[in-house]
Amino acid sequence: MAITWGGSTSYGLKVGIEPSVSGTTATMKVYVYSSQIVSTNYGELYLSGGWSGSKGSISFTGPTTKLIHTGSTSYVGTKTFTAVFKIPSLGLSVSVSKEVTVQSASDPTLSPNTITLGDSITVSTNRKSTSYTHTIAISFGSISQTLATGVATSYVWTPDVATFSKVIPNATSGTGKLTLTTKSGSTTVGSSSTNFVLKVPSSATPSINSIFVSDSSNNPYGMLKSMSTIHVEVSSSGIYNSTISSTKVVIGSISFSGSSVSTPADVEGIIPISVTVTDSRGRTATGTSSVTVLPYADPTNFYGEVSRLNSTTGIIDPFGTSGKVELSFLLPEVGISDYTYTVQIYKMLTTDTDWVLYDEDVDLPYESGQKNYNITINNIPKDQSVGVRFMVLTPLT
Repeated sequence: MAITWGGSTSYGLKVGIEPSVSGTTATMKVYVYSSQIVSTNYGELYLSGGWSGSKGSISFTGPTTKLIHTGSTSYVGTKTFTAVFKIPSLGLSVSVSKEVTVQSASDPTLSPNTITLGDSITVSTNRKSTSYTHTIAISFGSISQTLATGVATSYVWTPDVATFSKVIPNATSGTGKLTLTTKSGSTTVGSSSTNFVLKVPSSATPSINSIFVSDSSNNPYGMLKSMSTIHVEVSSSGIYNSTISSTKVVIGSISFSGSSVSTPADVEGIIPISVTVTDSRGRTATGTSSVTVLPYADPTNFYGEVSRLNSTTGIIDPFGTSGKVELSFLLPEVGISDYTYTVQIYKMLTTDTDWVLYDEDVDLPYESGQKNYNITINNIPKDQSVGVRFMVLTPLT
C-alpha cells in the first residue's frame, strides 16, 4: 500500500503511515519528511488507535524521508491507526490517521466429517466475502494432495478406496487434515484447517486363494484311516497393503494354527475342513473344504491249530507222518477297490534251522470277513516235531 501523509506547511514537515496486511497481521511503517529542515533536530512519536506507545529522541535531518518506526498487530476487522510526530524545539506537531481493514480467512466445514472410503464429503468454505476463492488441500498419512483451486462456496470430494486404504494397512480407519487457504484476488488472506476420518469399507477383507488337501504319507490307495496323514496347505493374501497375521485351520473338531498343518487320519468318513484367515486390520475371511477318509485296518483275529494224523487212516496220531492245519483270520472292511491279500504257510521240523515256506496263495481278491484255511502237511518224520506259522499279507502290511 502507498504512504498516507499528514502534515503542516511550517518547515514542510509531514508524517506518513504505510500499512501492509499479511493474513490477519497488519504492519505499519511510520515515516517523517521535511523539505526545509536541514539541521539535526530531535522529535517525538506518539501512537494511538489501533496501536499505542511513544518513542522519543528521534534524530531527524531534512530534506529526506526517514523510517522512524515499524509495528505489527493481529486482528480481524477495521482499525484506525494514528501517528503524531512532534519537534518540541521548533514547536511543530503533525499527525496522520489511516484506517486499515484485515479480512478473515474462511472456516471450512465438512459434511460428513467421517465417511467410508468411496463415499463423498462436501467441503463448505463458509467464505466471509463473495470475492474470496479457496484452495483445498488434504493430508492423510503419507499422502498430501491439493484437491482443488479457485473454489468459491463448496467442493465435493470422493476419496479413492485403494489409494487411501493402502496408507493404513494395520487399521480400519485413520484421521486426516483438510486445509482451506483463502485468497482475495492474488493475495492470501489466511488458512484454516479441520480434521476428517476415513474408514476402510467393510468389504475390504483378505482372500483365501486356495485350500489344498493331500495325504502327506504318500499312500497310493487314497486317504485311509490310521494309515494316512491329512495335510492342509492354505494360500491367502491381504488387501490394500494389509498382511495376513494369522491362519486358523479346523480339521474335523481339531483346531490348528498356521497355513500348513497336518494330523493323522484316525477317523473314517467325510471330514470337514474350515479355514479362517485374519489380516493386519483385524478383518477375516473364511473358507471350507473336506476330505474323505476311507476305512482301513490290518488283518486280525488270527487263530491256528495243528494236529498229527496217521497218514493212512486220517485219525489223530501223535506219531503220525502227516499234519492237519486249521487256520482262521479276519479281513476287516477296507475302502480300497481291487485290493488283494496273500496267505503264506511256513513249517519248521526239529532239524530245521529256519522256517521253510510250505504253501502260498498269492493275490487273492480281498473280501472282508472271517476266513478259514484247512491244509495238510505230509512227510513228517515220526521222530521229529513240526511247527507251523502263517502270515496274511496285504500291500500295506
